[in-house]
Amino acid sequence: ANPAEQLAILYCSAVTMDEARLSTQFELQDLISEARGEIRIRSAQVGDPSLERAFEILQLTLEECELLHCELTNGARGVREGGQGCGNRPVGGEDASKLDALAEMFRALKLAALEARRAACRW
Repeated sequence: ANPAEQLAILYCSAVTMDEARLSTQFELQDLISEARGEIRIRSAQVGDPSLERAFEILQLTLEECELLHCELTNGARGVREGGQGCGNRPVGGEDASKLDALAEMFRALKLAALEARRAACRW
């Protein structure tokens, strides 16, 4: 067993895991920014009780994801205020399409949070 070879293998593994960890953190950061902007823009336009409830759930999920991001980045303030996330999902004019878009954003936030936590645990 050559220590230099083992060290090279471990170094490559560490770099790969760190890249995965950072990638999931950036994905979570982008989705947080996107959800924050969507809530800010659309929450005032809500009149339907089911949409109001969906916005409340999305807001709670957003807050959980912001706390997780802060924890994973050791308190770094990396989430960009008012920034545009990747793959913005516009919320349409009809209530059903708004609800579908909110549900999709909710799922995306939850998935990004799960992936970020998983990558951090591997690291």
